[in-house]
Amino acid sequence: MEALEALYFPVELRDADTFFGRNMASNYRKVVFAPTLNKVLNLPGKSYRLQPNRELFEPIYQQLVASFGRVGVEVVSEDDRRFWVYFIPEGLELRLQQTDPVLPVIEVINSYDGSLRFQVRKNYLRAGSRCPLPGLISRVLSRTAKHTSDTDVPVDDFIYMARNAAFHAQVFEGLDTPLDAPTLQRVLEAIRFPRQTVAGKRTDVYPKRLVDLGEAALYQQAGLTGSYPSYWLLYAALNEMLYRDPRVGLSHDVREQIDRSVHAIITRFAPGRHAPEKTFGQLL
Repeated sequence: MEALEALYFPVELRDADTFFGRNMASNYRKVVFAPTLNKVLNLPGKSYRLQPNRELFEPIYQQLVASFGRVGVEVVSEDDRRFWVYFIPEGLELRLQQTDPVLPVIEVINSYDGSLRFQVRKNYLRAGSRCPLPGLISRVLSRTAKHTSDTDVPVDDFIYMARNAAFHAQVFEGLDTPLDAPTLQRVLEAIRFPRQTVAGKRTDVYPKRLVDLGEAALYQQAGLTGSYPSYWLLYAALNEMLYRDPRVGLSHDVREQIDRSVHAIITRFAPGRHAPEKTFGQLL
């Protein structure tokens, strides 16, 4: 798989003295080095455990191929240090509002700079925009491991969820409700001015210049899909602008935070979206 091979460049731990002399603090005696790129990727601490992408992604890919037959792959790579891989099993396409195709995916995350934990989680891609939909990710249905621990994360539960119609129904419940013009304005106002946190300034605020385009983007999506304005299409419209508008110069993980915040605001208004999240045990 060509998309994955691009992430499989060799990496290794080397003595920091080779690069920086003997001036490094005792906690930083190693570097993560990519020899084919001639690039230092990280100065890890003593307990850091290097997990090469091939060792993490390839076994999961092979397991998914064995389960589903054909599996597409899309990747996001930031500066050869941070990686998001979306495994897309074929034959599981969902149709929201009967016309908008969405693809269940199994997402796996790794980083060489230690800024992202290893993660496996259930996610979705919107087929038309190819944008991930992190607002739909349940925190209680993710598996995470630190860079100091074993990263052997079983994916059997995620395979089951990808095939589980009841799970998908819960994720999208209520979002296909028609969205009237007065409620739309209240939702956009809540997105434009989200509630402040005790900690102070928020980092997950949707760009205000794009909120102003939200109404037009919603009706455009309704026209493109041949459907009606809904909470789902508002979320999808804002999601697409967040990921595809060239004026948004944000890292992938910050976009995820903003998308989750927007989704949470929209679902506060959507009917039938106030049930507590179910755990793995309740769903499996």
